[in-house]
Amino acid sequence: MPVIVPTRTDLATYEFTIELDAAIYRFRFQFNERDQSWFFDLLDEDGNPFRQGKKVVTNFPLFRLLATEGRPPGELYAVDTTGQNIRAGLEDLGSQVILVYYPEGEVPDPPYPVL
Repeated sequence: MPVIVPTRTDLATYEFTIELDAAIYRFRFQFNERDQSWFFDLLDEDGNPFRQGKKVVTNFPLFRLLATEGRPPGELYAVDTTGQNIRAGLEDLGSQVILVYYPEGEVPDPPYPVL
């Protein structure tokens, strides 16, 4: 079953832990004012990075090409709920754009997931 990854619209920088496919991961989010975009780091439970500085792009597999051992085996998408292919601005991530993790075996076919 897909998991909605909790995000915040009230902070420009924050982090949290979450269980994905029976393992604990840490996300760290930062909003870049100059680019007007969100970026995230994905770390293991101990804070060791799998990926750093990944831009949140809507309707694109965000773990694509992440072949690091121990990473979540599924796929993460930033889904634009408006259907207008908007960019996740400061107040959009968690409202109009939501992060959805699809466990291994449930990853939707391209072009992108639909909720």
